[in-house]
Amino acid sequence: MKVQGYKLDDLPFTAIFGVYGSYIGLSMNILCVLAQLFISISPVKDPFTAENFFTNMLAAPIVLVLYLGWKVYKGTSVVKATEIDLITGRRDVDLAALKREEMEERANWSIFKK
Repeated sequence: MKVQGYKLDDLPFTAIFGVYGSYIGLSMNILCVLAQLFISISPVKDPFTAENFFTNMLAAPIVLVLYLGWKVYKGTSVVKATEIDLITGRRDVDLAALKREEMEERANWSIFKK
């Protein structure tokens, strides 16, 4: 949205943690893959064997092969951020009225809900 000149304020709903939540999720996924790699290289109870390593790390090459296979099969390419369609299928909402209604509702919240 930033590349195409849109503001996040134009969206009626946004994630609580915003873009940072996506970065946290990506970091956690990378951490899980690295932890799995570490456990595959130096297992806790069993000695290291190539069979155990490939059994534990089988998901990574399968995901990569399926992704690349789909790209080749469908003939799709990676789309640039400037070319992504952000408008089609979007609901027309009176954003100002929606935000005003939300602010009025929040004003009536109890102290515990705030």
